[in-house]
Amino acid sequence: MDMMYNHLVLNPAKSEKDDYIEPLAKVARARDFKKEKTMKLRKRGLDLISRGKVGIVLLCGGEGSNLNFDHPKGTYNIGLHSQKSLFEIFADKLLRISELAKTTCGVTSRKPCLVRVYIMTNEKNHDEVISFFKQNRFFGLGIDTVSFFS
Repeated sequence: MDMMYNHLVLNPAKSEKDDYIEPLAKVARARDFKKEKTMKLRKRGLDLISRGKVGIVLLCGGEGSNLNFDHPKGTYNIGLHSQKSLFEIFADKLLRISELAKTTCGVTSRKPCLVRVYIMTNEKNHDEVISFFKQNRFFGLGIDTVSFFS
């Protein structure tokens, strides 16, 4: 994931091939698998997470204007009792899955989150998204785990 981020974001090399993206031929859904296959895939996923082989790209280019909210959507409090923003809910889920991967696979890493997070913003909300993460101490994800780009 880091290599792809470095290649595509930090040091992009343009070619004609880069302008074309092919759609996926088929998308598999977990509900389409039998329980045994689902458990096998879950175990494989947790193993990959525990070894730091999984990354997530979070697309945050949109504004919250359709919510009558003048800030990035991820900073929006959706009205839960916890008063958490969408970014915090996302971070909580990542931390839980990282902890599950650690305990399931016997990892003793002190890193809070084993999943690299790449957050794509737009020019308008880039600074505000970074500031929000800093104000909230990256929601426990760890500053070295999260990268921002626009």
